[in-house]
Amino acid sequence: QKSVADLPEFKDTVRYVPTSMFIVKDEPHFDGGYHYNGRADTFFHIGDAMGKAMLELVHLGDFARHRPHEVSGGMRQRAALARALAQQPEVLLMDEPFGALDAITRDLLHEELEQLWSSRGTTVLFVTHNVREAVRLGDRVVVLSSRPGRVVESIDVPILRPRRIESSAVADLAAHVADRLREEVSRHGR
Repeated sequence: QKSVADLPEFKDTVRYVPTSMFIVKDEPHFDGGYHYNGRADTFFHIGDAMGKAMLELVHLGDFARHRPHEVSGGMRQRAALARALAQQPEVLLMDEPFGALDAITRDLLHEELEQLWSSRGTTVLFVTHNVREAVRLGDRVVVLSSRPGRVVESIDVPILRPRRIESSAVADLAAHVADRLREEVSRHGR
């Protein structure tokens, strides 16, 4: 089974930010210019200038000489985002990248992601089980069925940006999406 990123027409245009930023034993300092290429054991060099620019972009410039185990989970996720953005993708796939973070760090990263998205014009496909997060970040929320995963409904998010996760508009639309998910779960079981 192939990933969409392996298809020739997407090979150089799609990048992935994983659920958790795992660390490889021999990974260099953040400013070494090494960037994850999709395999757990392989990093490749893209140059110190690009690495430093990407760290500045995600507000990690002051931490360039820190090793990954010396920084917080939120900082590691921002480094993973910088790695993906360094490749200047047209599409950025994000699989629950903020799921393990505390609420405040997650909210700050929502703001950073939104700023990066609006300034760079990259298409972001963001997978999350957090309904408010989906409404907070998305232009559209796609509700999937359980096995097999099929599109049940695509819901446009007409709320003006910037959005706050605790706003009543986000909460109201999130409640609608959650109701739709509950219907789907009750129809097909878990």
